Amino acid sequence: MTPNPDSPIFIKHEVPDYACKNSKKLSKYFFKLREEILKHRWNGISENDISLTYNTYDGCTEVEIVFRDKNNHVHHFKMQLLPDNGFGATHEDSFRLLYLFDGKFDENALSIRSFASYLAVYLEYEGFEPTLMKCGNGLDVPITIKYAYDGICTLIDITQSKIKPLVWFYTKEPHITTFDEMCYYLDGVKSKLQLECCNGRWNKVYTEHFNLRIYKEEKEAYLQIIYIVEDVWELSISADVVQCEDYFDLCCSFYSYPETNLSDEVKSKLDGLFADFLSTLKIAKGNTYIGCGDRRDHSINIQYFHVEDTFDIFCQMLDEIVPAIQKYDFQLDLPSHTLTEEIRAIKKQLEAKLHVIFDVSFEEQTINEKLKYGHFKSYN
Repeated sequence: MTPNPDSPIFIKHEVPDYACKNSKKLSKYFFKLREEILKHRWNGISENDISLTYNTYDGCTEVEIVFRDKNNHVHHFKMQLLPDNGFGATHEDSFRLLYLFDGKFDENALSIRSFASYLAVYLEYEGFEPTLMKCGNGLDVPITIKYAYDGICTLIDITQSKIKPLVWFYTKEPHITTFDEMCYYLDGVKSKLQLECCNGRWNKVYTEHFNLRIYKEEKEAYLQIIYIVEDVWELSISADVVQCEDYFDLCCSFYSYPETNLSDEVKSKLDGLFADFLSTLKIAKGNTYIGCGDRRDHSINIQYFHVEDTFDIFCQMLDEIVPAIQKYDFQLDLPSHTLTEEIRAIKKQLEAKLHVIFDVSFEEQTINEKLKYGHFKSYN
């Protein structure tokens, strides 16, 4: 009688010494992942949510991480290895990276949206080629075992960052095909953001601070809020939409625009100051870009692929950036007060001729004083 390979008698929770090389590699990945979990890399995942199993019958090795979200939906992340046991056609170890979604919904609902399908678009942007499985409730992500650790970490990171509210599963994805329809949709997002302001979500951010700029000829639209320091710079948080041939390019961004009349040296210093500020933001991780040219200006750019994500991403940016701007000590380093011999001589001559004492001041000092008094720009 052929034994059942799934019988508990064959299951171990450690990889034995006689196991194949790739099974041992999965075991190492298990301990690395558990270490990340103990460091609290992923909210809602504890050391009890990761498991390692080894089947002594066929050598099948599996690492699984389980995450239960705020909707009580369960997300399974699996690395599965089936070693070459002489029965396969390729005589190679078979490896799979899997994502499985398990959610309970109203049985009377006409339709339920697939979170796995939604997730697949973001994985494709990261270079993966996922295939839907389990009737749209799972993904098979082709990857070699060499890159499996980075792959499962990315999969968990993206999944946790894209969790949707329960109501999302019962709604239909907006079907937008024209630029006018997109502008109408963005105007609705603007209204929702203004409603959040009325509820006091962001300190000193009011309804008149949001602006929707539409450029019909260019097929471009920008929903933005600007933090301004007079005669110094503007810090712009925006949702940027550009209509391409058969799709809309969607991006949320955070840029600094120094005042054009400032010297190149001071502009460069302001770019550095803004870069330092970005380095303090969690949302900047993996989303910071450095421009070309002499200035090498920094910015945050978050690419996304579902227009309905505009409101959530914009809110996430405001949630972190607004209080950070209001607390951060924006100050430029002052240059040395040491004067050249020529300048010192001119200063001495002028003081003697005019009977006054000149103080040495720098453009940076004036700017530092102005940096203390920023505000959000009104469009009323």
